[in-house]
Amino acid sequence: MRTLTNVVAIAGGGEHSLALRADGTVAAWGDNRYGQTNIPAGLTNVVAIAGGAYHSLALVAYGPPAVTPKLADRIVVAGLGRMYFQPAVVGARPMAYQWQFNGLPLPGATNGLLVLTNVSPAQAGLYALSVSNAFGSVTAATSRLAVVPVWIRTQPQSLMAQLGGTATLTVEVQGIEPLSYQWRFNGVNLAGATNAALVLTNLQARQGGSYSVLVSNPYGSAISQDAWLEFGTTLAWGDNAYGQTNIPAGLTNVVAIAGGGGHSLALRADGTVAAWGYNGDGRTNVPAGLTSVVAVAGGYYHSLALRANGTVVAWGFNGNGETAIPAGLTNVVAVAGGYYHSLALRANGTVVAWGYNGSGQTNVPAGLTNVVAIAGGYYHSLALRANGTVAAWGDNGQGQTNIPAGLTNVVAVAGGGFHSLALVGVGVPPRVPPSIVLQPHPIQNGHFGFNLVNQPGQHLEVQVSTNLAQWSTIQVFTNSGTFYFEDSATGNYERRFYRLRLP
Repeated sequence: MRTLTNVVAIAGGGEHSLALRADGTVAAWGDNRYGQTNIPAGLTNVVAIAGGAYHSLALVAYGPPAVTPKLADRIVVAGLGRMYFQPAVVGARPMAYQWQFNGLPLPGATNGLLVLTNVSPAQAGLYALSVSNAFGSVTAATSRLAVVPVWIRTQPQSLMAQLGGTATLTVEVQGIEPLSYQWRFNGVNLAGATNAALVLTNLQARQGGSYSVLVSNPYGSAISQDAWLEFGTTLAWGDNAYGQTNIPAGLTNVVAIAGGGGHSLALRADGTVAAWGYNGDGRTNVPAGLTSVVAVAGGYYHSLALRANGTVVAWGFNGNGETAIPAGLTNVVAVAGGYYHSLALRANGTVVAWGYNGSGQTNVPAGLTNVVAIAGGYYHSLALRANGTVAAWGDNGQGQTNIPAGLTNVVAVAGGGFHSLALVGVGVPPRVPPSIVLQPHPIQNGHFGFNLVNQPGQHLEVQVSTNLAQWSTIQVFTNSGTFYFEDSATGNYERRFYRLRLP
C-alpha cells in the first residue's frame, strides 16, 4: 500500500488497520472477510477511530468545534527529547488550528498536534489551542510547560555509617551534556568533590551532617535534596559478667541505646530492637513482631519500648508490676526504667509511674506538669520541666532527690543508682544527641507538637521522618528559651517521627 500522509490517528483490529487523516476521512486495509475495511461511502468529519477483532468504528462530529478540557501541565528537561500537546477536538470538518504561546499566535503551529523538539528554557510558558470551523471557534484551556535544566532522577540517600569506614553518596540525573557536579557538606562546597558519586573514606565523627550536590549544565543548575550521614557505631565497656558489653555481630543502623542492670538495648533505624546480656528474667527476649519502636529504656531487671503510636511495651521481670502497663496508657512520648519501677511521659506533659513503690518512687508529685523529659534511678525518679527546672521524688537516703538550690536552665536529666545528674546550659552550648526521636501528640486543632528548650548560641533543628532512616529539617530555632513546636502537616501521623539536631 502506498504511504499515507496527513494522518493524525491510527488503530489496529484483529487482522486489519485503520488511519484517520487530518481532513476527517478514514483509510483502511488488511483482512476484509467481514467488510471491516469497507469504509462507508461519504464518511467524513471523523474525529476518532477504533478497531475490533473483525470490525471497525468511527466517531463522526458535526457543528462547532469542541476541545477536551485543559491538558495536564508538563515538565521537560532542556535540550532532551520531544514534547507533544494534542487535545481531542470534535466538530464539523474542515477545521483550522492555531496554537498560542503565552497568549500570542505561535508561528507555524497550525496543526492539531504540537510537537516541540530540543526544548529550551525560552519555550517554558503557557500553551493553548484555538480551533475554528464553519460553525464557530473555541480556544482550549491553557497548559503550562516547565523547562528544567537538569532533572534529578535519583536523590542522594541518607546513610548510617561506621567510624573509620567508607560511605558513598550517589546521584542520578537527566540533562544535556556536559554535566558538572559539586558536592556540598552542610551547605559548603567540598573541595575536589566533583563527580556523580561522592566517596568518603576513613570516616570521622566530624563528617556527620548533611550532604547535597549541585548539578549544572549549559542550561542552568539544580540542587539535590539533603542526604544525612550519621554514625551508628555502638560501643560498650565496664562489667561484662553477662556479656552486656559484647555488641552483637552485625548490629548496625542504631539510633538509640539503653542500659539495664546486666543487659543492653539498641534501637535500629527500622524501628526494631536488639537486646543482649543477662536474660534470667527474659529481659533480653524482645517480643516477637515488635516494630515501629521510637525509644527504648532499661530497668534493672526489665526492658521498655515506646512505639510510634504512643503505646508502651515492656518485658522481663514483673515481680513488682514493673512490666504491667497501666490500663489506658496512651499518647506516651518518652519512657524510663528504675530498679523495680517504670515511668512514662505523656504528650500533655504529665508523668505516669508504676511498679515497686517502697520508697515512693511511683508517687508522682501532685500538680507536676509541663514535663519534657524523665529519668529513673534505683528507687527514685526525676522529671525535667519545660522551664528548665527539675522535680525529684522517691528514696533520698543519699540525697539523690535534694535538688540543688537555684538549679535552673537544665536541658537534660539522668538517674544513677543512688544519685542524680542534670545537664545545665552554661558555657559551651550543650548538644542534644542526634539520635533522640520525639513522638508527636495531638493537640486541639488536630495538629501535633511538643515542647523543646534551646540554649543561648545554639542552632537547633527540628527534623521529621516517615521511616526513621531519612530525615528532613522543617523548622530551625536560633533564639534561646522554651518553645512549643507544632507541625501542621496532614497525613498519617502515626508514621511521622521527630527529633532534634544540632548541625
